Amino acid sequence: MCATCNGLTDAPHSEDADRLAEHILPYQQVDVPFLPFAGMHVGMAFDHTPRGGHQQGESKIGRGFRQHIGSVGDENPMVRGCRDVDVVVAYGDIGQHAYAVQLRDHLTRKPVGQLRDEGRASTGSGQEFFRRHPIVGAGVIHFRVLFQKLDGFRVDSFGNENFHKIGEIMAQLGFLGLGIMGYPMARNLLKAGHSVAIWSHTRAKVDQLAKEAGGRACATPMEVAEHSDVVFLCVGDTAMSEKVTLGALGLIQGAKPGSVIVDCSTVAPEYARRAAQALAAKQIGFIDAPCTGSRPGAEGGTLTFMVGGEAAIYEKVKPFLEPMGKQIYYCGGTGLGLHAKLTQNLILSNILQAFNEGMVLSTKAGVDPELMLDILNNSAAKSGLIAYKAPFVFRREFSPNFSVRWMHKDIGLVLETGDQMSVPLPLTAVTQQQFRTAMAKGFADDDFCSTIQILEEIAGVEVVPSKKL
Repeated sequence: MCATCNGLTDAPHSEDADRLAEHILPYQQVDVPFLPFAGMHVGMAFDHTPRGGHQQGESKIGRGFRQHIGSVGDENPMVRGCRDVDVVVAYGDIGQHAYAVQLRDHLTRKPVGQLRDEGRASTGSGQEFFRRHPIVGAGVIHFRVLFQKLDGFRVDSFGNENFHKIGEIMAQLGFLGLGIMGYPMARNLLKAGHSVAIWSHTRAKVDQLAKEAGGRACATPMEVAEHSDVVFLCVGDTAMSEKVTLGALGLIQGAKPGSVIVDCSTVAPEYARRAAQALAAKQIGFIDAPCTGSRPGAEGGTLTFMVGGEAAIYEKVKPFLEPMGKQIYYCGGTGLGLHAKLTQNLILSNILQAFNEGMVLSTKAGVDPELMLDILNNSAAKSGLIAYKAPFVFRREFSPNFSVRWMHKDIGLVLETGDQMSVPLPLTAVTQQQFRTAMAKGFADDDFCSTIQILEEIAGVEVVPSKKL
């Protein structure tokens, strides 16, 4: 496994293909014998006459070589005594097809010939690739090459069985905030092979993740920024985000020009625009990328991200969001990711309040809660939130996946935004009072579905299936 490949991401230098190859080629290669009729056999025919250029009998790998080999016919560089060839490939983003950036003699490890970039012979093919794509992965395919002459054509046959992934190119990332969501998010970045500098208000969490997954423990957000090209943060509220981003020992004090800060916290859209402006003055990019999916999504890497900011900056950081989430929505300019997240939480909190009222009412009337849930799940009132949360209510399990405290905070942001935009939100204002009551009753750190207990106490009933009574 490649230890690190610093400085390769988004670096527009022609020597980067050489730097990439130099870094990974010393590691053990897969040595696959020539297999003319098995595995991923490729046949490429080059016209042997001076006119050159004719090719036939290509498979999908052959098409890739045709794109990247710079010359054909007698001038094909692979003829020059090179029968074992290493093809260095790189990934522009997670899941993208590998792109050949270097051909090397397997024995001498020296570059051979030119690479073709979109049909043009060019030693700058690697340069073009690095200019267009952040590099997140790399590897080597070792080919045995057989040169033949058949009916006036030279046939170069390539045989291999598999692509050998030498290693992931580790981006230099940072992460602030190792709470219920942040800890597994940072862990997933480390599992993806990236170098991650970490900081949290609770030092014990930092030390634990450093020990568990190899994160680099830092004493301040500024120190995290000093070791990172992209920094993620997931903290509790707007004040926390502002302090760790723009404060005296915040990210802005250590971040390098060209680096990016990605705020995954749910904060005020107005603050996000202000933070983006302050960071842009120091040539630091900013993206708001609040997420949803609660603890299970964070742990499983299946979060949904709603992203706001400049499109070019979003494309740069998208590969690093993918180890943490399965759905990534680009919503537009700065703050729009937050507007999308707040709208979602407005709807969720009001659905939950309707569920609370309805289930308390039906249970007191004598309808079994499990029967009522089955009816809801098979009617127009069906809701993913209800289907997921109801069993927890029935079992009286209120340990937090998403707490009353944080949903109450988000409802407050929704109402503030509505006030700023002159949009009345009467239903949400009532729901806020129910959440505020739950906090006053001591449920602040319980899951937000625990708010049903407020109405249960008033009505003198518990929403528990009859067979459990």
